[in-house]
Amino acid sequence: LVPYLHDSGGSKPCPVSHASPVSVVCDSLASAFLMQQNHPDKGKVDISESDNEDGRIISFRYGTIFYFLWVKSSPSSSSASNLFSTRKNNALDRIGSVLSMDVKSGLKVIYKGKLIYPDNNAGKNVSSDDISEQLLDISSGDLVHRRKKPSLVVMGLRQQK
Repeated sequence: LVPYLHDSGGSKPCPVSHASPVSVVCDSLASAFLMQQNHPDKGKVDISESDNEDGRIISFRYGTIFYFLWVKSSPSSSSASNLFSTRKNNALDRIGSVLSMDVKSGLKVIYKGKLIYPDNNAGKNVSSDDISEQLLDISSGDLVHRRKKPSLVVMGLRQQK
């Protein structure tokens, strides 16, 4: 979907309905969570049934499209499965994975006109997990305050596959 939307320029119609240009991309868990938040009278949607842990939503704009993606919560540090897991669970890795960007060299995140990732002023003591928590907190604030568009803007070059 992402290559279809971004690789050839211009706005693209929805690949399913062909009715209107795509303006929002939302994964299934984020969609279920947002539907539950916007329509509490419809009953609770149990997102934990689909073999997924608790998580949060990262929301951002890339180009003209708004993205809402589910980021699984990291397992507790005392978890035995955490010792053997190489799976990445932070917001930066989720963004990089979906947009096919190299998080270390090809991804930039802007908040209120200020570059917050990568932050050359932060020094080496700030981990990508700390930055991811900051991004998730900003996104949570956007959702709580029902802002019309995400506060975070992602920029960078996508890796061609």
